[in-house]
Amino acid sequence: MLAVVKTPRTNRKILEIKGDISSRLIKYLHKEYGKNIIIKDDDDYIDIATTEWYKKRNQEMTPGLALKTYRQRDKLTQKQLGQKLGKISCKRISDFENNRRSISKEMAKKFASFFGTSVERFL
Repeated sequence: MLAVVKTPRTNRKILEIKGDISSRLIKYLHKEYGKNIIIKDDDDYIDIATTEWYKKRNQEMTPGLALKTYRQRDKLTQKQLGQKLGKISCKRISDFENNRRSISKEMAKKFASFFGTSVERFL
């Protein structure tokens, strides 16, 4: 079970309690924090990797799309990514992302290291 308590932004505090939570503690948290408490039972969560959506999305994910997804997640332009990886042109990054050019093993290693993920994501 997971209990999350949110307070207004001016004095924002988040309290997370994991594991078995006694009913007395839950009652106290409701009394103290009112509607600002969220309690989720572990049964409310599912493993995303088992969903049909994830399986379909994973099959559609090309190395180029993975690169674009990671780059956009980190709010980088193609030019910025190229500069951070050592003078790689934005045209080359664009070609990778749009699957006009294959990502070499060496380049995949650079991307994996930079984004903190596995090399296989870019091959």
